Amino acid sequence: MSSKEYLPYDSSEVDSIKQVLISESRNATPLFFEIKVDGFLKIRKTNNVDRFDELYSFINDKTKELVIFIYTEP
Repeated sequence: MSSKEYLPYDSSEVDSIKQVLISESRNATPLFFEIKVDGFLKIRKTNNVDRFDELYSFINDKTKELVIFIYTEP
């Protein structure tokens, strides 16, 4: 898939990503992530998985793009 192709929003995919972040955090290897909504950075790079749910305050029926970056290194 090229960087210009996007998948439709799937809440189960988003929940799956959150579960991975939680699991890694519990294993003392928290992953850093950041979230962009419609091209705007909404959650700056963090490894605080509690911040993940903030994304729901930024998305709605008019949201066109949700990008979740997961970093394997800080």
